[in-house]
Amino acid sequence: MSILLCLAVLLNSNQAEASRIKRGNEALKINDYFKAKKLLTKGLKYNVSPASFGLATIYSRNNNPFYNLDSAYYYINLADSTFDLSKLRKKEKWRIYGWTEAGIDSLSRSISSQFYAIAKSTHTVESYSIFLIKNPNSIEFNAAMHVRDSIAFFSAVSMNNATSYADFMMTYPKSEYYQLAEENFQNSRFQEHTENRSLESFTSFVKEFPDSPQREEADLAIYQLVTLDNTINAYATFTKDYPDNTFIDLAWSRFYQLFLSKYSTNRIQEFKEKYPNASNQDEIHSDSTLVNVLYFPFMKEGKMGLMNDEGIEVISANYDFVGSFNQGLALFTKGEKAGLINKRGEVQIDAKYDGITTIDNGRFIVEENNLLGLIDRNGTEILPCDYEDVLTLSETDLFILLKDSTAIIDYNGRLKTTTQFKEVEPFTSGLAIASTKNGFGVIDTNYNFILKDKFNSLNALNDTLFSFESNKRLGIINLQGDTILKPRYTYIGAYKEGLALASSSDTVDYITTSGKIGINRFFQTYSNYKVNGEFLNGVAVVYVGGEFGRVNTEGAFVTSPDYENISRSEKIVPFQTEGFWGAMNQNNKLIISSKYQSLDVINDDYILAKLDYAYGVVDLFGNNVIENSFKSIDYLQRSAFAVSDGLQFGLFLNGQQVTSMEYSAIRNFSEGFVSLVNKEGVSYFDLEKSKIIKLMKVE
Repeated sequence: MSILLCLAVLLNSNQAEASRIKRGNEALKINDYFKAKKLLTKGLKYNVSPASFGLATIYSRNNNPFYNLDSAYYYINLADSTFDLSKLRKKEKWRIYGWTEAGIDSLSRSISSQFYAIAKSTHTVESYSIFLIKNPNSIEFNAAMHVRDSIAFFSAVSMNNATSYADFMMTYPKSEYYQLAEENFQNSRFQEHTENRSLESFTSFVKEFPDSPQREEADLAIYQLVTLDNTINAYATFTKDYPDNTFIDLAWSRFYQLFLSKYSTNRIQEFKEKYPNASNQDEIHSDSTLVNVLYFPFMKEGKMGLMNDEGIEVISANYDFVGSFNQGLALFTKGEKAGLINKRGEVQIDAKYDGITTIDNGRFIVEENNLLGLIDRNGTEILPCDYEDVLTLSETDLFILLKDSTAIIDYNGRLKTTTQFKEVEPFTSGLAIASTKNGFGVIDTNYNFILKDKFNSLNALNDTLFSFESNKRLGIINLQGDTILKPRYTYIGAYKEGLALASSSDTVDYITTSGKIGINRFFQTYSNYKVNGEFLNGVAVVYVGGEFGRVNTEGAFVTSPDYENISRSEKIVPFQTEGFWGAMNQNNKLIISSKYQSLDVINDDYILAKLDYAYGVVDLFGNNVIENSFKSIDYLQRSAFAVSDGLQFGLFLNGQQVTSMEYSAIRNFSEGFVSLVNKEGVSYFDLEKSKIIKLMKVE
């Protein structure tokens, strides 16, 4: 793959044409299994392996009506047997959906991992030993051995005598715990003094034997016991009560990182002022200096690094990939594994994961073997990578999906409820739609149903009203369980300005919050009526008698239905007449005559206009901002546009061309900056200073 192509992928190019495989996998990502199955089944005709892989994924999940392990087994084998027949470009294109040799192998093994589930449910030395004998090639082999040995070792620890450790070493001579067992066997004084393994026993041991060779072990035990909850309060207690502990520097650093769960300049300063005796002052000072410094990825000799806004290399090009910073950390990859670095170029999270995604509260979703887990800024594992999905529900809670069960936890991994939900949507205004085996309902933030879980489906229309389905028709119900509109429609949209658009067959009504028909004038559906038909600033676009017009919330026409088409925006109203587009203001006053093949309002500030089959940009009064002379124009941000002559791209800013037409791609990078890609590599344009940032060449 060429450097330019790598860079185009890095910059999340959106130019590739959608396919059934892509749309099927995108639907699968949001659990739209019916759509995913339909698209992927159609995709079997020309893309057997990736389509089979997607279908195997659907059939292997027990949270959808298509769950069937036999079918999953059939399709994963079909995906495997036809993988080598697939073209390389398709393998590269769809590897983002996990369709790789490793992905196929991982899913294949997960389908046959029932023995491990049995072993885990019993959770005994015997059950794991049986599993290890019967499943020597299982991907869970090492995990099972680890758990088995852990159970056996800590059984010895619970007895805590020489005999128990000797028996362990004899039975498990190759165990990872062998050396520790041997040390415990030899260290009788330490074991006798700390027999109950309590915080008090370790603390008294350190006090009584400060020069003991087991001092570090005792200090570690103290550190782990005090900070077991992995919370700010736990670390605050440790640093205050155990300043001479061997692990005090580590504690301060990890305490600091947990404190930065809401990463900002103010938060760093707050820690510095609140804990002036912290031993990691250099780290804090460095972060204070660098927190607002901008870094930009660059490529040199096939590797990536980071430069500042002067083009000076600040983090060497040692990575296969490195991204921009988020919450003070940047994703990097080495080989196939991902980790995180800080702005000093230090590895904060080792590159051992298949993927890392930043979420809230200083937490990161990590991926291994197509399964997800959760870590904090210190890399502490809050959830192992055993889960099929980890979803954010609110500022405090997460929804996790295991192969055969689901749970709701807080950001520290603690279970919040014992209710077995099948699905939970993110909370809005303190409420969320959730489903159990009984059906859909509405829960509060305490995970209690305030609208019973008995519906086939629910969709929030506003904070208190929901659409529900019965006999393939939709009605409206409130939080008290009262039906305010009996099922009669095939579509009901969200309430906008007190009215919800509802359609049945090819007619459109508007429903009030009391469940009454507020507007019923025999309006008809049209191609994008679900968007343009909703009210915006008191006006909606309607279609009647083969013509388009606009009505107010009383149903009265504010724009007569005399147009071939009407679009909408906050400030102007594009319209089509005699095949051409123009625009009027909200009071129907003509501001742009109808002469364009198309008009698309951009960000309510500009209009992308097509004239004589060439694109340009006009302002809201029809004045030319960019002449109609380009094959394509893409709005970026502020007043910046990427224009193309069909071969290369250039950049316009404030109506002026500020770069030559020499780039293969121009994309948004961050607020105030866009990226520019050409044969020399990647550079950046500072929209505020109107200058190009590129890596300085060292003489």
